[in-house]
Amino acid sequence: MAKKLDKLIEKVAPQLALKRAIARHNISVIQNLSTYATTSAGYDGGKTGRSKASISGSTANEDVVSAYTYDEMISSAMQLYRNDPITRSIVDVSTTYLGESRATATTDDQRWNEIATEYFNQYWWPQADARRRNGVDFGEIQTLFDRWCWLGGDMLFMLMDGQLLPYEGTQIRTPYKLMSDKQVINGIRVSADKPWPITHYYLTDGYGMKQSFERIRVSEAIFAGANNWRVSMLRSVPDLHGIIDALTAFGKTQDHVQKRIEFESMLFTIERKGTVGNMPASKLLSVDSTSGVKVEHSKADWGMRLKVNGDPERDFKLAQMQNPNGNYPSTMEWMARAITAGTGFPYEVVMHIYTNGSYTANRAARLDFSKAIMRRWAWRNKVLNQRVWNWRIAKAIKDGEIPPAPVSPISGVSQWHKVAWTLPHFPHIDEGKEVIADISQWGCGQESMADWAQQKGLTRDQLLDAHDADIRAMQSRADALGISLDMYMGKLFTAAAAKTGEIKNDEDDD
Repeated sequence: MAKKLDKLIEKVAPQLALKRAIARHNISVIQNLSTYATTSAGYDGGKTGRSKASISGSTANEDVVSAYTYDEMISSAMQLYRNDPITRSIVDVSTTYLGESRATATTDDQRWNEIATEYFNQYWWPQADARRRNGVDFGEIQTLFDRWCWLGGDMLFMLMDGQLLPYEGTQIRTPYKLMSDKQVINGIRVSADKPWPITHYYLTDGYGMKQSFERIRVSEAIFAGANNWRVSMLRSVPDLHGIIDALTAFGKTQDHVQKRIEFESMLFTIERKGTVGNMPASKLLSVDSTSGVKVEHSKADWGMRLKVNGDPERDFKLAQMQNPNGNYPSTMEWMARAITAGTGFPYEVVMHIYTNGSYTANRAARLDFSKAIMRRWAWRNKVLNQRVWNWRIAKAIKDGEIPPAPVSPISGVSQWHKVAWTLPHFPHIDEGKEVIADISQWGCGQESMADWAQQKGLTRDQLLDAHDADIRAMQSRADALGISLDMYMGKLFTAAAAKTGEIKNDEDDD
């Protein structure tokens, strides 16, 4: 009925119809921006509109709250990653710097450590993926997990004959016939008795009423997800959950301004002779849209000249184009800074801007970033890497592929689980200053060669082995030349050492 009324008014009074359309649009915008809009509880990032959630129900169990918007939230996060530069930079800078972590056994038996480390890193690592996808080894699985923590929340890794079969969290669902079962929460079954441990997971291979499910025991899989922020949570929400809505608003604002700029530029463009006239329905261009009277025009070498019978100012009324104005860049930069703050990453790192501010400011931003990355590294080791090591090494010992691990003389317990993981590597910004600082910390006992090796993704033995190999190669060459090793090394490193010695650890040149 409303549409019919609009069409009738449009025929009788076009100006009134236009005013009604504008008023309806403005009311819709105001309503959507209202903070008092009553909607179901959940995450704003998982809502299709711009309405905000009401306060009521906000203290409900997080698994219940997120269930309302879980799929939409993940879909929004994935769509932003596909199309939004800031989102892609946030996620990619995290996965790039976090990288992969290599394992090194750390038991009391050095020989067993070498066997277990080589077995895990050299033999099992490249064939960790049960699907046998090209290029997907355990390092790539770590990267996929970190990326999915940002976009999807949690993952399930089925343990398939010594290999991992990863599933995205969206495939963990409650079967329709179990919707009324209080022990099944968002695809996870818990025990009926305290402390309600997880017993099973339900995996689906599709959507809709025809989807089939498979029940997986806890012992058959590793369930890992993003860091939970509430005690009661079983499922993890995407790490982007707090900024999805802000990212969407940022993108919409950018799009609106960009479209206006494009429209404004179109007002001053001209077309080649005959281009417009040869377009389908070109006759509409020569007819007044209001009166239907034919408008005279004459062709020019470039574009068209229209001949009007009325007042040009009345016939062509254009809005004043004032976007983007002087406030636009600073406003959008502030919005982007707020978004990156929501991730825990500095704006300079996410936007790859290193030309603003002093060297000290850049180092401070880098320090914040390294702390955020280290937190993600520690969490990944807890929920994924350490558990994968425990499962794979225990299975290898049981199958006789590696010998039993040494037993602790103090506790009498096997040390098969003792392992260290390489750290994310942050290259030096100012090589001279930071190398001198490293040497100073090593001399004071604040850092060790093991710390340096771990930061480079190596073990201390690998670092020293490489050093020893250099010395042996240089000794061989020095003997062939009939000179001493000191003289040979001096010729190689005298200039570099002199240059390094000239660097002073002064205050920054800001």
